[in-house]
Amino acid sequence: LTNTPIISGFIRDGELGKKRLVSMPDRLTNTINLQGGGLAHRPTVINCYDKSFRDKADWWTQWKVFVFAKKLTLASGKSVRPVELIGPISRAKYPALTVMEAGISKPLSTIALAAFDAILVHVLDTCAGGRHASKWQPLRAQMCAALNSKKDARIAQILGSSLYRDADVIFLQEVAMAFVQTLRSSPMGAEFDVRLASTSDGKRDQNSAILVRKSCFNVSSAVDRTAAFDTILAKAGKDVPVAPGDVIALSVAGMPTAPGKPPAKFLLASFHGDTNGLATVAVVKAMSELAGTPALAGHVLLFGLDANTYEHGSSHKQGVLEFADEYGKLGLSSCWGDRPDPTNHTTFNARTYLQPQLNKAVKLSDLDKPDVGDKNPKDFILFPRGGFAVVRTTKDNTGSGQYLENTVFPTLAFPSDHGLLATVIKPTPV
Repeated sequence: LTNTPIISGFIRDGELGKKRLVSMPDRLTNTINLQGGGLAHRPTVINCYDKSFRDKADWWTQWKVFVFAKKLTLASGKSVRPVELIGPISRAKYPALTVMEAGISKPLSTIALAAFDAILVHVLDTCAGGRHASKWQPLRAQMCAALNSKKDARIAQILGSSLYRDADVIFLQEVAMAFVQTLRSSPMGAEFDVRLASTSDGKRDQNSAILVRKSCFNVSSAVDRTAAFDTILAKAGKDVPVAPGDVIALSVAGMPTAPGKPPAKFLLASFHGDTNGLATVAVVKAMSELAGTPALAGHVLLFGLDANTYEHGSSHKQGVLEFADEYGKLGLSSCWGDRPDPTNHTTFNARTYLQPQLNKAVKLSDLDKPDVGDKNPKDFILFPRGGFAVVRTTKDNTGSGQYLENTVFPTLAFPSDHGLLATVIKPTPV
């Protein structure tokens, strides 16, 4: 990297983003959830690091101390230095990596992360003749106070609002363990049992979760079925890009509705798909197979997922209509019906260049162009076809029950990059 131009050769290198050589170590060290609910931030432009940098040399000193020397106690109770959180990057999941790069991906990604952070500090200190050197750090602090440091509280506020508080089941994806604790200690914790899988990953700390209403379900009957799901998925015979914490499967019985009538039994599942949705079909097939095992006879599958499907599929991205074909073959339908509208988007993300997945950066002037940014139909709730009728499905990217089309989010009012789906379904008569 010594002779690589910092902008044309590094910042604008799309391959760097595809290989996750910056975004993966950034994901693991950007904002670290600590025991007791605190947060630790890597010294960088793109997070809520609460100290300032006098100059690049001061930044570099702070960066090295944080990454290599600082001991942190994670939310899981484990004590680590941030560099120990950076692990190898899977070539199966990110095939743009060469064999050699995959083999040295831990040190290589650490170096790439340091270079990325250094470049951003340099650019903001020197662009426009240095006129912004004294402005960007206070501006960052203002944005963090509004969007990041209050993110968990805002999401809990939205979920606990009158719009969604009457839900019987809530499926969440990419949830930090600290946020789970926030929910459990909030007023929602009195109404909902908040579940993570036994295989949840405190290191990566992006887990799928399920909330079940205590008055509707016998939570003492709940059994974590994630390990059984993992066994089925492993038998698929191919390397499916699913990481620990991406999936939770939970069997649970409902409350009795009439004397002498056995309660309904459910298999609830929540899943976060990989960026290109290449694991989604395999995961849905494995979950459907799990629902058909003798141990779960009589259980009804309800499956909330960030499928990461796309309006236009390809050999590298899971198309939404092709996904519908697959779940239809399994006897499932969705909150969007058997054939979802590919233009019914649940995401509209457009990244700036001040973030680590540089291949996804979008210019402001390009926002209105087709296929620019992430405008796709990615989110679903699946259930047995014929078993339920959809009363209504709504989506929300404001936190107030409205979805503003052609609006980039997250925003200061809605700090998620996926819309919130709310579906009312009712059993069809037998």
